[in-house]
Amino acid sequence: MFNLTPYSHQKEILENLRVKREEYESYKNLVVAATGAGKTVTAVSDAKLCGERTLFLAHTRELVAQAKSTFENIWHGKQIGMYVAEQKDMDAYVVCGSIQSVAQNIEQFRPDDFGYLIIDEAVILGLN
Repeated sequence: MFNLTPYSHQKEILENLRVKREEYESYKNLVVAATGAGKTVTAVSDAKLCGERTLFLAHTRELVAQAKSTFENIWHGKQIGMYVAEQKDMDAYVVCGSIQSVAQNIEQFRPDDFGYLIIDEAVILGLN
C-alpha cells in the first residue's frame, strides 16, 4: 500500500467540486479530463473529503479492481469491497462494483444506502 497525493490539476478539480457543492448546492457533477489525467484518483479523493459511504461503478471488472486499489491507497481505515459477479461485498463502506452486477441485483440497493456515487466513464451510459 502506498499513498497517492493529488497533483495540482487534481487539487483544482477538487476545489471546483467543493465550491459547486458548498456555494451552489450542486451535487451532480461531471469531471471530464484526458485519459491518464487521474480522474479516478480525483474522484476517490473527493469521496474521501466528503466522508460519505460510497458506491463506485465501472463497466469492466478490471476498472472495478483498479478503483478498489485506488480507494485502498487513498482512504485508509475504511472497508473497501467489490460487487462483481463472484464477489458481493455489500456491507463495505466503499463498494466498487460493475455496472452490470449492480443492475442485475438492483433490488439489493436502496436509494439511501450511499451518500456518494461515482460512475466511471459515465459518458458510455448516454446520460443527460
